[in-house]
Amino acid sequence: MPRKKVPCPECGQMKKAEAKVCRDCSQPYERTIEHCEAMSQALKGKRHNWRSGSTRPEVAAKIAASWTPEMRQAAQKRGLLRAADRTWRDLIALSVSGQLNPNYQGKDNATPYAPGWGRLHKRLIRERNGYRCVDCGREGRFDIHHIDGSKDNHHPDNLVHVCRKCHKARHRILAARC
Repeated sequence: MPRKKVPCPECGQMKKAEAKVCRDCSQPYERTIEHCEAMSQALKGKRHNWRSGSTRPEVAAKIAASWTPEMRQAAQKRGLLRAADRTWRDLIALSVSGQLNPNYQGKDNATPYAPGWGRLHKRLIRERNGYRCVDCGREGRFDIHHIDGSKDNHHPDNLVHVCRKCHKARHRILAARC
């Protein structure tokens, strides 16, 4: 639905009904630090409908042209070095954990897994169960569930491969027992 347009009271040019005057007649405002901070807070968490510069073909072409093969190689080397550095990975993990994560929803009550839990455990359990949910038999890559509900017990007999639906059902059963 198109927005209603009305004449500007100063020059008669058409403007949006919500605006006091048209763009040509409006006075530019001074962009102070306080104004920028206030706008940043007001818009935080709100979706926007504009495209980033890199999605516009002319800007993307300029960005691509600015990267030399030497720059790409240096960036790749930096990335590989940082990926191998445990302290760097921990620093990055801390920088986006909890309230610093943009997807944070105020859920700090999750208990962490005990040391030793990782991809190897998950892969072994998935292979053992044939990449099928042990409850409903659906195929795919799903969740690994601790049968006794303890995130400290990583014994293979305590771990099963289940789909999301069955995993939630198992947790409801565990919660009902408590």
